[in-house]
Amino acid sequence: MRFLKDYENPYSYNLHRAYLRAFFNWCIEEEIIRGKNPVKGTPYRTTSPRIRHLDDKTLMALISAPDRRTYDGVRDHAIMLVMLDCGIRPGEILQLLPRDFNARRGTICVSDRAAKSRIERTLSISSTTVNAINKLISKRHPLWGDDVPIFCSRDGKRMKVTSWTHAFKKYVRRKALDDTITSYDLRHTFAIMFLRNGGNLFALKTIMGHQELKMTERYARFIGRDVKLEHEKASPVKYLMNKRV
Repeated sequence: MRFLKDYENPYSYNLHRAYLRAFFNWCIEEEIIRGKNPVKGTPYRTTSPRIRHLDDKTLMALISAPDRRTYDGVRDHAIMLVMLDCGIRPGEILQLLPRDFNARRGTICVSDRAAKSRIERTLSISSTTVNAINKLISKRHPLWGDDVPIFCSRDGKRMKVTSWTHAFKKYVRRKALDDTITSYDLRHTFAIMFLRNGGNLFALKTIMGHQELKMTERYARFIGRDVKLEHEKASPVKYLMNKRV
């Protein structure tokens, strides 16, 4: 408890609490200590969801950042398009295999082995994204089998989420953007733009792979704040009163 009290940020507190809990579970399994896990019973701290919407200018800067003359650049460009096109999670996209991609139908299948919720779902993607994936597949080494992920490293190994995170951060800094931007913001941006353009909340729940609707409702609340700002700008009463003055 003395260790955890130094972490005022709820995210940092919960993260280090999880580390300690895992460590003491290991100690119990190895019979280094006896009794129950000392972390058990210490409460998580509540956190407010971090949702960021990237504007068009920022999105175009990110999408244009990878050098598409290289394999890594073609791959990273395609990853950004897929995430922005259907809101797939980084941990899910990096597990996609060639058989999960259907270019003719314009879909990708997140299998139950790859889905965070362990529930399979099929996601639609645009023709631009399909073309980007096809270009990446055309650059695959002829010896790579069907068990090599679509979005793999240049030597045909599965990419880790941390590797993609570092690569994305490189593009953020290359374009001199806000350093707090993460690749997960592409997923948030998809959800917000989906609802802004008239998408259904229940359909979004399925697309995002949420197990509970309350997870999806966070984006609806974000849109609610957005609507309030738009009302402030377009209120007829405000327009008339300003005109009168």
